[in-house]
Amino acid sequence: MAKKSRYNHDWQAIEAEYRTNQFSDAELARRHGCSRGAIQKRVKKFGWTRDLSRAVAQASKAKLIAEDAKLVAGEVAGSNVRERNRETIEQAAERRVAVVRLHRNDIQILRELEAKLLKELLGEPTKLYITQYKGKIVSKELSLTAAERSQAANNLANVQHKRIQLERQSFNLNDKGDDDDGLPTVETHDPGRELEESE
Repeated sequence: MAKKSRYNHDWQAIEAEYRTNQFSDAELARRHGCSRGAIQKRVKKFGWTRDLSRAVAQASKAKLIAEDAKLVAGEVAGSNVRERNRETIEQAAERRVAVVRLHRNDIQILRELEAKLLKELLGEPTKLYITQYKGKIVSKELSLTAAERSQAANNLANVQHKRIQLERQSFNLNDKGDDDDGLPTVETHDPGRELEESE
């Protein structure tokens, strides 16, 4: 992309995006066709700050909560926020919400896969044994050993643990600003050990 003349840059738009803290100086330069140095000069000259980053995060969280509860979202910012700030925050929040929606879809797919694997593991899982006998290929289905079932259970438990962490992040359950004292403590267990003890 050919760089624009410095007189043609939309510095008002650049400042608005700078204040959301969603783009680095280099990314802003690429988006608007100017140099990173020009942006940094403006920051120093006019005292730009990333003062809308917290409001963007709060607005994103508010939009997700409202969407899940099917509520009509209220005003994103306080009464003292100008209309232009509100529009900037809204646009940045929409970008974050779109990303979170994709993450939630991926997590749901992972949850469904876990359920299928767990159902198979609790049933009679088998493996296919193939060998050669007297010049012929012989195949046979064998039950998994206790050690193999234990390893599979451990692997599934690790996947579930990571999925739960991702799920908590996606639904804002690990927000540093939240008080988790009211949330129940999730006790973990080792399903592989239980399988070994039951053998």
